[in-house]
Amino acid sequence: PEPTPEATPEPTPEPTATPSGGGGGGGASGGNPAALQVQAFNLNNQGRYAEALPVAQRAVELCQGSTQVSPCAYALYEYARALRLTGDPQQAVAVLEERLQRFPDDQRATVEAELRRARRAAAGS
Repeated sequence: PEPTPEATPEPTPEPTATPSGGGGGGGASGGNPAALQVQAFNLNNQGRYAEALPVAQRAVELCQGSTQVSPCAYALYEYARALRLTGDPQQAVAVLEERLQRFPDDQRATVEAELRRARRAAAGS
């Protein structure tokens, strides 16, 4: 979009990836980690874990080295959740352990509960 001569009340949203992949790099090629994290959250909550997985993974990639809780801690959580629910609980455990190391003071009980679920799933596989 073209810049406007006056400030608008809300920023123009960044284009976000579409689940169908609508362009050259797959469904998770967007460059806005916050938008990707929200998209992964929504997909996970809709039970669309396989679709959430690459979206959350891209958000995590964009957050490398960041200390921002939002969206980066949340992206790690959504990525781990999608990993566990698509059959890769071992990798989910690793991601959740990273989440606890990088963001130890944010929603620790929720993350530890997901980590327990991932460890149980990993032990059963």
